[in-house]
Amino acid sequence: MSVYFPLSTVLSALAAAAFLPACLSEARADETSELFKQRLLTDTCVKRGDAEPQKRIVACTEVIQLNKLAAPEMALAFLNRAGAYKATGDQEHATSDYAEALRRFNDQVDDNQPVAQIVYQRAVAYQALGQIDRALASYNEAIRLEPSNPIPLVDRGNALLKHTGRLVDAILDFTRALAVSPDNVDALMGRGDAYGRNGDFGLSIADLDRAIVLAPHNPTAHV
Repeated sequence: MSVYFPLSTVLSALAAAAFLPACLSEARADETSELFKQRLLTDTCVKRGDAEPQKRIVACTEVIQLNKLAAPEMALAFLNRAGAYKATGDQEHATSDYAEALRRFNDQVDDNQPVAQIVYQRAVAYQALGQIDRALASYNEAIRLEPSNPIPLVDRGNALLKHTGRLVDAILDFTRALAVSPDNVDALMGRGDAYGRNGDFGLSIADLDRAIVLAPHNPTAHV
């Protein structure tokens, strides 16, 4: 038995078939554009250390509102936005974000299988909130888990220097960091500061001179 369709029905079907790939293409383009935007925001918020504070605040806020990051990156988004708020002088929002970041890092730390990066980031949040003993304990654990990483050594050295007065221990941390990363400007500035506070001005000037050679536009070493 033959079945005949009206011409209008056939033409409508052809039109729909022609329209469908265009719709799918536009949907894919929108999805790709959205993913690209999210990646840019994530890079500015989470990955780029040189992002200006105001740009980082905007990017982190959008990323947090999207709520599509994995748990460690979401905690880091709060931590980085807190640092950006602090840099702009907004201590109230900075404190709130540091507290939220700390809560999220605590949720992620597995005492049986701790991850060095998360333990380190938790230490940063503790220090920013003035919980120095807990910060030092977390730095200790991060260094134990990843002894070749200079960053926790530098930050523990700064915590010792600024909050405990343990100058010799701070100098040891900066020296260990420089053994791993000889051109680490933060370690040189930290050790130079510690040497200066300890009265070793020749050693202090040598470290700060080296820091200025490596980062001539960094005002901290000049100061």
